[in-house]
Amino acid sequence: LCGYSEINTSPMVKDGKELTLLEQKTFAMLSALGSEFNTELKLTYHIDPGTGKFTYHDSNITQGPTKLDSAIYIEGDTARFTTTMSDKETTVALPPDVILENTLFFPHLKKDFVDGKLEKKSYDIYEVRENEVQKTTYTRVGTEKLELAGKTYNAIVLDKLNHKTGLKIKWWLDIENGYLLKAAYANRISYRSDASVVKKIKIANL
Repeated sequence: LCGYSEINTSPMVKDGKELTLLEQKTFAMLSALGSEFNTELKLTYHIDPGTGKFTYHDSNITQGPTKLDSAIYIEGDTARFTTTMSDKETTVALPPDVILENTLFFPHLKKDFVDGKLEKKSYDIYEVRENEVQKTTYTRVGTEKLELAGKTYNAIVLDKLNHKTGLKIKWWLDIENGYLLKAAYANRISYRSDASVVKKIKIANL
């Protein structure tokens, strides 16, 4: 157990439209090649509560001495990207059915895999880290009951495959609302917990 995320959501109004403000802070203690370095990540999303798509996103990453800030503005069918790594803005054309995922809840997956009972579906997802649209396929694995943070959840289990990067992730989503409960990556597992984890973390040797 080497790190944790704190996620808070609250209602907000921007340009007369009701949105959900999502703020996430992640902290991890890591070491590699004999050197210790902490990683801190702060994310902000302005999200359409009905679709789960974000209209604005910023990211502040600090890893050891390295800092990287970026912001994304969704303007119609275009994503406008700015970063401290460059003094130039870049824009990406978004297809009409693009998915603008946040990190917490996924209405499109609940709609297709819980309500629609699909076994597999591919989406064009705008990946904020790469600043481009990439195709990702979700495949139903099954359902599972999870005991997390003193509560019991009924979860749908999905395999996620990014076709460009080859990245594979297994997700457990709350059947009731499409919220992420657990995720298994190649080198780590994250899951819903309570605040006690903050005092339990230790350095992980990469």
